Amino acid sequence: MAMGLLEMGLNYLRRIPFERVLFPPRDNAKALQEFLGTFKASETEIPAPRAKKATISPQQPQGVAQGGSTAVLTREGVDAKRMAWQDGIIRGELWLLEGHLKNNCLGCGGDVECCWKHTQNTLDSVRETQSMTTEPLYREAAAVAERVLPFVHPEDVKAGKFVDRYPALTLEVSQIRTQFDKRVMGYARKPITMEEAKKLAAEEAAKEVERQWTSQEKK
Repeated sequence: MAMGLLEMGLNYLRRIPFERVLFPPRDNAKALQEFLGTFKASETEIPAPRAKKATISPQQPQGVAQGGSTAVLTREGVDAKRMAWQDGIIRGELWLLEGHLKNNCLGCGGDVECCWKHTQNTLDSVRETQSMTTEPLYREAAAVAERVLPFVHPEDVKAGKFVDRYPALTLEVSQIRTQFDKRVMGYARKPITMEEAKKLAAEEAAKEVERQWTSQEKK
């Protein structure tokens, strides 16, 4: 009898989930929050490796002066008259070179050195002017002269070696020459005074009043 009760008691105890009594289940949401908190704490303790930043070397654009300024700089002591003189010399050499290229660098009384001479003169004058100002136009003019020079050597002109190249070179010279035409014309234009401007404005106003008056009378 006692043995039977003991066995029944043991069987009863075996059915009790002691792990649930001693270690009750935690709330799932709370458990997840605690897990994430542990994960974040581990991130702060072990910093992730920092990615290397790409190194970009800034390139200075053409025609920009040192310091990032796009303003045209002029050497101290160089005035408008000096620049007008330089531009006139360059324009004249380009004009002569353009004319000779149109004639295959011939037609100079038998001389075959004209194209080379005017190209070199242009290049020399432009380089001299480049020491006075950062104006991009002079760099462009130098580039044109440097492209022409290899094709106008007197020996090559005499042999007619680069005749097929002259039309395209003529166009390049003409395009840059027209830029210097504008500069020279700008120097030649007489600046207007305040008094002259007032006089012109008064004359134009009088003409407009007369025109309006006449149109009213015709109605």
